[in-house]
Amino acid sequence: MPPRLLRPHLWRKKSSPATVRTGPTPRVAIALGALSFVAALLACQAPGSVTVTPPPSTPTPLPPTPTATPDVILLIREEDLSDASLEDLVNTLQTLSGESGLRLEQAAPSAAPLVTPATRLVISYGSEVDASLLARDHPGVQVIAIGAPGLETAPNLLVIGPKGFRGDQQGFVAGYAAALAIPGFRVAVLSPQDRPQALPAAAGFLQGAVFYCGLCNPARPPFVEYPMQLSTSTQESEMAAVVSTLQTAEVGAVYIPDRAALQELAPLLTNEGLLLLGPGLPDKSLQPSWLVSVRADPASAVRSAWPEALAGRASGSRAMPLHIADAHPDWLSPGKLALLDSLLQALAQGEVDTGVDPLTGQLENVGGG
Repeated sequence: MPPRLLRPHLWRKKSSPATVRTGPTPRVAIALGALSFVAALLACQAPGSVTVTPPPSTPTPLPPTPTATPDVILLIREEDLSDASLEDLVNTLQTLSGESGLRLEQAAPSAAPLVTPATRLVISYGSEVDASLLARDHPGVQVIAIGAPGLETAPNLLVIGPKGFRGDQQGFVAGYAAALAIPGFRVAVLSPQDRPQALPAAAGFLQGAVFYCGLCNPARPPFVEYPMQLSTSTQESEMAAVVSTLQTAEVGAVYIPDRAALQELAPLLTNEGLLLLGPGLPDKSLQPSWLVSVRADPASAVRSAWPEALAGRASGSRAMPLHIADAHPDWLSPGKLALLDSLLQALAQGEVDTGVDPLTGQLENVGGG
């Protein structure tokens, strides 16, 4: 009999009943949870309420660019002016400016604009510029006026030499030095006719010589009234007569207060064996024939006021100092120079008066102390 075939379901192993899932899958559950949370938040918001949006962040402002500190020292001077006092001042300002990290600039009075935002200190030399007007128009700039009389005061204005450059005092010291050095007091001053600005110095020379020697009577001939004053031009024809007069009077030293005239006349006079005095040695070749230089010294006054000036606190007025230089050692010994130094101090302190109007050269009164 054929074999019996078993039906498949009879020998297949019974499988366990399938597990039936009654809830959502994990991913769906997470998504539903998130939606439920958002819905709850929205539901909690009261009707009509406004959602506050945080303000946008404000960018941090950049620090302001610092303003450059004014660093210019401006010297206002006549372009063609040349004198020993000015040369001393320029050299001193160059040194002081360099030490202070500043720049020195020079300008003529006609330059415009004179003062710029870079200007820290203005120094006006002479009376060509109204320094009081400069100070008033630029209250934040320190102004120093040198040798300018008649200025109005200002908190930022310092006046050095409110009576000018004191030519009367320069001449006074020169006359004293000449009478001190030359035997018989045989000294003279030449006053150029076309240089009225030299009149105070010429008058001061006569006063200074008399202050030293009184009557100034020589002990031997020629008996001439010393000190002598000769008015002349720089014309060679006139100078020949002047030289003849000086030689006849056996004058030993001649004072020429005007620098320009001094440069023109010095070669002629030194060739005749005369010693010269003036505001400054015009040429080093004349050193053997040069007695002494006497001049205004604004440089020392500026140097003294420099710290206050840089701080903008210099005001008021100061007397114009004087300076002695180029003294001939054969004619002015250390002892005689000490007498001249004492005279400078007496003039500065007002103990000695020249008796000369410092602006006009007219005689006022002879003072002494």
